[in-house]
Amino acid sequence: AAGMPAPYDLGTQRHAILMKSVTDWIGDYGWIQSCEAQYTGYVFLSDVMFMSGWVTSTDCSGRTVKLSLQGVNQRGEKVLKGKASVLLPSKRDPEEIVRMVLSG
Repeated sequence: AAGMPAPYDLGTQRHAILMKSVTDWIGDYGWIQSCEAQYTGYVFLSDVMFMSGWVTSTDCSGRTVKLSLQGVNQRGEKVLKGKASVLLPSKRDPEEIVRMVLSG
């Protein structure tokens, strides 16, 4: 942390926390098809991060959803931005995605 005001995190840790927020939203039977993140600022030791996201588009079935995501620290600075594409489970057959993924 030479030259920095405090020790800071690794960007991949921030990305993992963001993806945990996504998996909490899609549930146990949802599937992350793709994800990416850009680290736009530093997160220092003892900083607080607030993760948020919003739906930017869905397919005609409403099950494939594109998300815009961001992380903001307690000072209101955007320290992470990203996007993801997820597949939401069917209400009548939530395990369908699991079978589809396991079958190849």
